Amino acid sequence: MMHARPFLLSSLAAAALLATVCGACSSSSSRQCNVGADCISGACNADGTCVAPSSTDGGGDGASGEGGPGGADGGGSVKDGSFDFDAGPGCTANKDGVITHDEVPLGPGLKATFLIATNETIDTAGTNNGDGTFTWDFTGKLASDQSGFVQTLSPKGTYWAKDFAKATYASKLSQEDTLLGVFEYGATTLSLLGDVSPTTGGAKDTELTYDTPIPILKFPFKKDDAWKTTSNAGGTYQGTTIAAMYYTETYDTTVDKTGTVKTPFATFQALRVATLLTQDVNFITYHTITITRTYAWVTECYGTIAKATSTSASSSVTTPTAPAVDFTQSAELMRISQ
Repeated sequence: MMHARPFLLSSLAAAALLATVCGACSSSSSRQCNVGADCISGACNADGTCVAPSSTDGGGDGASGEGGPGGADGGGSVKDGSFDFDAGPGCTANKDGVITHDEVPLGPGLKATFLIATNETIDTAGTNNGDGTFTWDFTGKLASDQSGFVQTLSPKGTYWAKDFAKATYASKLSQEDTLLGVFEYGATTLSLLGDVSPTTGGAKDTELTYDTPIPILKFPFKKDDAWKTTSNAGGTYQGTTIAAMYYTETYDTTVDKTGTVKTPFATFQALRVATLLTQDVNFITYHTITITRTYAWVTECYGTIAKATSTSASSSVTTPTAPAVDFTQSAELMRISQ
């Protein structure tokens, strides 16, 4: 029987940028900044120095959540290629509360490092600042923390390229899974097209395609923007042929909060993008609905600098109760690190 794979949404930051600190700031004994909004780059290091705007091409986005049908183990997940990096030469965060296409540049050949923790108690609600903004602190060390390397891959020369003509890049779906999510980075939308095995010829090959591409991000976006899409996925999953009529995913996304995010790398001004994923597997003798909630904290020039996914609710009888809006038990937490 099919079951859901562990969830992972990964974001990237420019490898060159990770080691770059404003020279003028670091020479001062006083703090140059306290939050990302104090810096033209939009990022404030933990020592109070501003991260300098990049002068070289950055590296970055990463992949996302699990790709296959949800199942009885309740391990549903959200796929997301929105994780991102430095915007390349001269990117300067204007901190206007609106994230545009050009402020989330994506493509193949990007890479960066993140701290990844699983099955931890975390604070997704954040601290209310009293002015309509919130502060989230993800700098603390967690028992399950591991350093993860994420990269985006070119479709060129792959066996699956012929079936995904609009693909911009692919990225690994999970640290515990070899499957890749295939993404299209269009002028107004970052879309998930399907899931594939990295190589072909195995007994448990996977190649699933959405009949309607899933919009992960719609540009430009700001607080209170929302979009929702339902799509069927069909093809091959772990060597088994699946008709699209049997597997449906619904992504319900809202940009629900704005504020300051503290990560092991730096402090950022960001928008929180909330996604509720419902996976519905409905065979003749088997029916399971799995619901998972995720949050991505997205900022100008760097893209997603932190991501949290809830544990999943699953039922074979009725639609399960969705995870709490500000959940505290996470299946996974990722945040950008040095």
